[in-house]
Amino acid sequence: MALIDKIFGKTKTLSELTTQELRREEILITKQRDRLFKKIETIAAAKQKIFQQGASQKSPELRKALAQDFELKTQEQLLTARELNLRSKELLTVSRLRIVQENRGK
Repeated sequence: MALIDKIFGKTKTLSELTTQELRREEILITKQRDRLFKKIETIAAAKQKIFQQGASQKSPELRKALAQDFELKTQEQLLTARELNLRSKELLTVSRLRIVQENRGK
């Protein structure tokens, strides 16, 4: 829902939304999901770079520091993947509900 609706307490359940409002929510969730895709790709590239740096290092101290950075990126990637999973499920729910409402109107 839009931030203004949340501030003023005009919350509607999904079944109360019109087809246009559902379509708007669908677009917003799609944008959020696409942003999460890009974030995961960026994290994966950073992890690959850290791994390559660690492979070329001889110093155990530097390798340990790089391993900690790698672990941090892995945790960040897992949290982002969980959020992506949630957004994907939300998108499916909103899309299906919009389709049901469109078919109900026919």
